[in-house]
Amino acid sequence: MEIRISLLGNPNVGKTTLYNDLTKSFEHIGNWHGVTVEAKSKTFKSGGDTVTITDLPGIYSLTVYSKEEAVSRDNVLSGRNDIIINICEVNNLARNLYLTLQLAELGVPLILAVNMTDELRLQGKTIDYAALSGLLGVPVMAISAKYKKKTAELLSEAVRIAKKHKADSQKVLYKSGISRILLSKEIASIISFNAKAAGLDADWCAIKLVENDPYVRERLMLDKTQESAANKAAAAIYRAAGFSDGESFAAARRYEEIDKIAAKCIGHRAGAVRGFSGIDRLLLNKWLALPIFILVMAAVFFLTFGFVGKFLSAALDALINDTAGGAAFKALSDIGAPVWIRYLIKDGVFGGAGSIITFLPQITLLFLFLALLEDTGYLSRVAYMTDGLFGKIGLSGRSVFTMLMGFGCSATAVMTARNCESESMRIKTVLITPFMSCSARLPVYATVAAAFFINQWLMIFLLYMLGIAVALLVSLVLDSIPRFKCPRPDFIMEMSPYRLPALSRVIMIIWKNIRAFLTRVATVVFGLTVIIWILSNFTFTFRYVPDAPGAVSMMQHIGGLIAWIFAPLGFGNWQAATALLSGFVAKETVIAALQSIAHSDVSAVLNNDMAAAAAFVVFVLLYVPCVSAVSAIKKEVGARLMWVSVIMQLGIAYAVSFVVYWTGRLFLSGDPGLIAGVLTAAAILAYSAIVLYKSAQNRAKCKNCTGCTSGKSCNVQKYL
Repeated sequence: MEIRISLLGNPNVGKTTLYNDLTKSFEHIGNWHGVTVEAKSKTFKSGGDTVTITDLPGIYSLTVYSKEEAVSRDNVLSGRNDIIINICEVNNLARNLYLTLQLAELGVPLILAVNMTDELRLQGKTIDYAALSGLLGVPVMAISAKYKKKTAELLSEAVRIAKKHKADSQKVLYKSGISRILLSKEIASIISFNAKAAGLDADWCAIKLVENDPYVRERLMLDKTQESAANKAAAAIYRAAGFSDGESFAAARRYEEIDKIAAKCIGHRAGAVRGFSGIDRLLLNKWLALPIFILVMAAVFFLTFGFVGKFLSAALDALINDTAGGAAFKALSDIGAPVWIRYLIKDGVFGGAGSIITFLPQITLLFLFLALLEDTGYLSRVAYMTDGLFGKIGLSGRSVFTMLMGFGCSATAVMTARNCESESMRIKTVLITPFMSCSARLPVYATVAAAFFINQWLMIFLLYMLGIAVALLVSLVLDSIPRFKCPRPDFIMEMSPYRLPALSRVIMIIWKNIRAFLTRVATVVFGLTVIIWILSNFTFTFRYVPDAPGAVSMMQHIGGLIAWIFAPLGFGNWQAATALLSGFVAKETVIAALQSIAHSDVSAVLNNDMAAAAAFVVFVLLYVPCVSAVSAIKKEVGARLMWVSVIMQLGIAYAVSFVVYWTGRLFLSGDPGLIAGVLTAAAILAYSAIVLYKSAQNRAKCKNCTGCTSGKSCNVQKYL
């Protein structure tokens, strides 16, 4: 028999952890709100049944306020589920039951899974599961998804109940009295035909009309007579109870029921430990929170790219390039392989794609530390501490989650912007996330920093901070444009409790990212590096360039066409231009291409110029992300804004790199003429930036104008 199960619950109750356990998957998990932003499904065999489990985004109520919550609501109302596993957690069980009561009102087949029972002793709580099940009329099971306790039994029970329900084919009636309190049979009779046409339950729709749910009103498509009669009946219900609106009335009645249930089922043990919230007095201190966060991140980069990371990468580099690469070159020489084959393997494969693998220890360390910060619950504190600053530039603390996920993969991160409070905020978050330095850029930073700078870890840390600063400045400018401006939202977010990181979850997060990294290296990076090496060592007539003095390779011709564009940035040669072009496919290939073309002499490509090196890594930081990230941006905000994003990133990358290069030359040379030239260019750039900013401000002041600097009305709007 085919059984369809959906996992539903509030954010951060362990849905994805349970999903990974039941389906043997490796979806991303974290101890913070909004990790899951789209439904994920997997089908497998359980006994003689075919089971499909769907992991849904977190939701507090069937009345929704964001795109990812709508995904969960639509799934519940679709009628496709044979049973819903409603996950609650022991720390906030009473609040979680609000959604449980709404599911009971809907009458869907349901089983309640109380998760994180391993924390009961720490929280000093006791729960009478039998009494809870009796009061709700819902099967209740206590589990710990983190430690895989009772999860197999939960699946078996869910399948049993689902099969029984499919055999009965009747609406489930639960014991909770809330449905009877909120339900108006008068409203149900008025809307019964419309509800049937919309594929919704009439009794449930009547309850939602009492609390004035806009989604249900839209789905029912009532005529004016029906709407007037339904509104009159709803008003009579909540006004008789002393409420001015139905939403408050319904919420109050549900919470009254929850209080009764909690009083009978949830208890506390005297003298028990209640958690570690005292740590927040330091970590969320008004003056210390941000400096502590910066110090934490600096320590992460010091350990990752300082002595520990450098030692491990150097050892792996010696193994791959010196030992394996040297042995392969010697073996090919011994069998008399053509010279170009020998160097393709030595420089193209080992020197190019192989050189990327040498950064695996550093990437692993970075993901280890980020996984620890996630799993402990510190990231939700980061969102809280930055909300005040972000609110001034048109964002909120929720945007922090998306931006921090950008340190891993931009393509994945932009999708998490769906948990933002408003559409304009979501779009802004998507547009600025690519400025966060994804892990694919790390090999570029590490290679260039090692060649030119003493403190490699400090240079990389500053690049990450620069990406954050540019993202915030861009958001500030976008917030002055009416298209992107949004009112200051109320920041309401569940503060996840501190938890000791689970070794299995940390290993899973690290392995997932390592697997993605190695897959890219073995496919995209390897293939592209070999192609670039061939194009860089053969002419259009397929002559091997090292054996033909004066011959010009195919890639030298292609790269030379655009190399002049980068001359003002200090790296106007075909090798650098070629590497940057390859970065549009995958950022790792930037350094793989340089290593392959330049025979590992990256310093020569950058003219042994520290200022050019700094400008190069800044350009890599800020210019357009890889193709997959651009595709994700298009999916989230559309093709038009995707091109806006691409052009904006290229322009900002060029401008900032230009400033970095000439500022570096200014400090390194001391030439009076050069100083005067740099100051003049800086003045022009500053003036241009001021004009653009003023233009954006005038758009907000002028009702019809979209770009003039005078502030007067004009006809530009109709052309946009």
